[in-house]
Amino acid sequence: MKESEKDIPPGYGERIKTLRNQKALTQQELASLVGVHKSQIISYEGENTFPGGWILVKLASILLTTSEYIALGDKASVKTQIVEKLKETSNEDLIAMENLIATLRKLREQPMSQSN
Repeated sequence: MKESEKDIPPGYGERIKTLRNQKALTQQELASLVGVHKSQIISYEGENTFPGGWILVKLASILLTTSEYIALGDKASVKTQIVEKLKETSNEDLIAMENLIATLRKLREQPMSQSN
């Protein structure tokens, strides 16, 4: 495993395998769709290597998921939930949230006054 892959939580191989099985694809069929050799799919599912770059994007597209889900699993779902909530939020509410965040940042930057 490459040094850059050490931060990727375990479980991505099982997620790829589960998603592949849900689509009723063999390892060979998935490999053909992605454009890699079957041994690469076996390596991904066994968590020997992580599918990087465009391979990850292609896998996610074919398996009807996101690259974040493949890499992070349920940890990505929190981010997805937040993004979905923001999509449903009105522009007025988004502006109010932005103003609130700006105010909180200013308060955080101010030195605390000592009260006696």
